[in-house]
Amino acid sequence: MDHRYNSRRPIFLDAVIESRALGRIPCRVKNIGLGGVFLEIPRVKPALNSVVELSLSVPLNGTSCRCQMFGIVVHQTERGVGLMFEELSPADKAAVKSLAESAPGRFTHKLPIYAGRTANPG
Repeated sequence: MDHRYNSRRPIFLDAVIESRALGRIPCRVKNIGLGGVFLEIPRVKPALNSVVELSLSVPLNGTSCRCQMFGIVVHQTERGVGLMFEELSPADKAAVKSLAESAPGRFTHKLPIYAGRTANPG
């Protein structure tokens, strides 16, 4: 069951997370929204409920804006981890919003999910 308050959009962006227990871990952002992000991490993953720092460069107004935000690991899969953002600064919130709005495709996790299948929109 999906408990997100904000929709996410698919995106492919290199990033780094830093965990107190594991150090710096390169990763790839797979989807993002104002409430959180899914990160593809190929090897060792931070523990559930741990706090990590996410660093990424966001193209914003023709320049690259470096964002650093904190998130709590709320789920894990074989492919990676889902983070719920802690409070975002106004600049980071604007950067995440810009990323989500500029991402191609439709919002992910927007339609109701039933028994592992997404409802047919039409």
